[in-house]
Order: sequence, then structure tokens, then C-alpha cells
Amino acid sequence: MARKYRHECERCGLTAELERVGRFSDDSFLELHHDYFDLEWQLRQAQARRHLAETRLELAIERIEALKAIVNELLDEKAGVPF
Repeated sequence: MARKYRHECERCGLTAELERVGRFSDDSFLELHHDYFDLEWQLRQAQARRHLAETRLELAIERIEALKAIVNELLDEKAGVPF
């Protein structure tokens, strides 16, 4: 039966329980595992940035719609004035 590892990343705090199979040394295995945690952390950061960008875009669209409504009201008021 393969030896099980419980490992926690020092930087991000993710914890994983893994079974080591194959010819990697323990140090190589941990290095690969850290690389995996780094990629997962980068993915989470990218998802957070995308969510923030989507939220900002929605707010900008709402502001544009509000400004359009104000401009349309002003144009309607001005259309009734003969001069």
C-alpha cells in the first residue's frame, strides 16, 4: 500500500491528502505539489479579478442607462419649448 501524505501549503493554507505512487522522491513530490497549489491560487485570483470586472461593467451599464434617462427627459422638456 502506498504511503499517504497530508500536506498544507504555507502560503495559501490549502490542505490535501495524497497518495504517493511512482518514482519521485519526497522532495520532488512536494515541489510538484507546491506548483499545483500555485496554479490553483492563480486560478482563484483570475476568477476574482473576472468577477470584479463583471461587477464594474454592470455598474457602468446602470450608470449609462440612468444618464440616458436624464438626457431623454431633458430633450422631451426642450421639445415643448418653442425657442
